[in-house]
Amino acid sequence: GSNSGILCRGGSLEVEVLLSSFGNSDGSEAVSSSSGVPLRPEFDLSTDIDGVYFDLLVLGAGSIDTSDAKALAYLQKHHKRGGSILTVCTGARYMAFLGLL
Repeated sequence: GSNSGILCRGGSLEVEVLLSSFGNSDGSEAVSSSSGVPLRPEFDLSTDIDGVYFDLLVLGAGSIDTSDAKALAYLQKHHKRGGSILTVCTGARYMAFLGLL
């Protein structure tokens, strides 16, 4: 038989992908993509006070506003506890803004 999922050293790795935001885990407010596609958040980052729920955060252009202190503090906490942050395209500006590059 074949193995499903992502294999890592002969075992399987569980991968969960969630669109997350602050205060909107019920998906009542859609977030629009750059092409206008409405996306509904599935996880409320404000419930993860210590920034430990995710092992990896992926940030693309427009992921957060650099004036959003709550989002920036979350990124800092996530990074300080050893969490990984992957940036795509100009999403690297968030890491530069926080002095993490």
